[in-house]
Amino acid sequence: MFRVRGARVHLDQRAAAMGACPRRGAWLRSVGLLGALALLALPRASGDCSAATLPVILHAHPEEYDADKTFVPGYSVVYKCDTGYVKLPGKTDIIYCQGVEWSKMSQFCDRSCGTPNRYTSMQLNATFINKNYFPINSTVAYLCRPGYTLSKFGPLISTCQDDATWSPVSESCKRKSCPRPEDLEHGQVHIATDILFGSRIVYSCDEGYTLIGDDTRNCEVNGNQVLWSGSVPYCKINNCVPPPNIQDGKHSGVNKDIFTYGEAVTYRCDSRGRNQLSLIGEATIFCDKDGEWNKPPPECKEVRCKTPKVDNAIQITGFGSFHTYKDTIDFECKDGYVFKSNSRITCEADNNWSPALPVCHAVLEPPSKEPPVSSHPGLRNTSQPEPPVSSQPGPPLPPNKEPQGLSVGIIIVIVLIAGIVLAIIGFILYRQYMQKGTYVTDEIHKEETHLNSVTAKEDTLMKERFT
Repeated sequence: MFRVRGARVHLDQRAAAMGACPRRGAWLRSVGLLGALALLALPRASGDCSAATLPVILHAHPEEYDADKTFVPGYSVVYKCDTGYVKLPGKTDIIYCQGVEWSKMSQFCDRSCGTPNRYTSMQLNATFINKNYFPINSTVAYLCRPGYTLSKFGPLISTCQDDATWSPVSESCKRKSCPRPEDLEHGQVHIATDILFGSRIVYSCDEGYTLIGDDTRNCEVNGNQVLWSGSVPYCKINNCVPPPNIQDGKHSGVNKDIFTYGEAVTYRCDSRGRNQLSLIGEATIFCDKDGEWNKPPPECKEVRCKTPKVDNAIQITGFGSFHTYKDTIDFECKDGYVFKSNSRITCEADNNWSPALPVCHAVLEPPSKEPPVSSHPGLRNTSQPEPPVSSQPGPPLPPNKEPQGLSVGIIIVIVLIAGIVLAIIGFILYRQYMQKGTYVTDEIHKEETHLNSVTAKEDTLMKERFT
């Protein structure tokens, strides 16, 4: 017995039992026949799965491989979908070498739309979020994102079209609105655009107030609605520390501990009898918008300025035995003198007058323009002025001529105007005279009529008395 490639070859049992060996020729033939049978009985060697026998899968192709390579049993090959096609869910894309043949594999690639479109105001329904296969004519549904609500009723559907693209969806979701922000006492609420989801408002305080809390709030999602983030701030009035005390004086707020924006205090100096103290600086200071006193406090100081003396001047105001802070004196220069600078001075905190004392300087008389008078009476200067001489070549200039009086035309005009004026005056006087004469005549006539009437009455009475 012997083994050839794993197969057993057996001798003829009858010959073996007889203890005889076959003849040489017969033995060789037997050996050749047994060898052929043994080869037929052996399994096929590894590498019988070749690349040439890889199956053709619709809309798919094997990944890179060596076309001349052979594959041992159990070896696997992965297929990939062609461009424009996607792997069907639940389908395998791998085949295996099983002896001399490849395993069976059905079509696993088909046309599909890509990932559905994304929108600002809408999102995919949760049912479609994890899917990667959308065959032609399939649909997906959208819903409004948090912070948005439907602006019109109806489903939000997109369909996978024949060209593997998604049909557009009209964005029918609008932003929700936050509540109207309430007014801020002593401040303002600034709304930049609107109060819809995603917007922002800014708070600020009036002058003299400080904002306590966040100066901005955002319209954010809160459950199924939108609300302003954080809490409402408020404006607090600024305070100043008590004003400083001053030596030899006091202020009007000695009994207060807190001073708010806009409050003021007034300083005054203590009384010292004859030695009067002056308040140097601003008497009233106030708490400003930043919680600080707007100016430093004044000081109480004894100020004395010496009585000034100005040459060639007369003091016209500010009389007194002494002069203290901010007292003023006015001066006036004597006749024949004028001021060179100021005429008023003020007593300042450094016990000096400001500005410097005025100065009066003498007025210089201008030269006389009258002609000189001759020392010999009766004689007159009969000399004529020399004619002007031109500096340019040519004939000399004519002598200057004095005006000889008014022209004849002007005189005639004046006479005519005077005559017209006199005629008008005469006419007015004549009218007044005539009106007066008429009045007198009328009065005389009235008087005569009255007398005649009285005489007639008296005659009648006399006749009645004597009859």
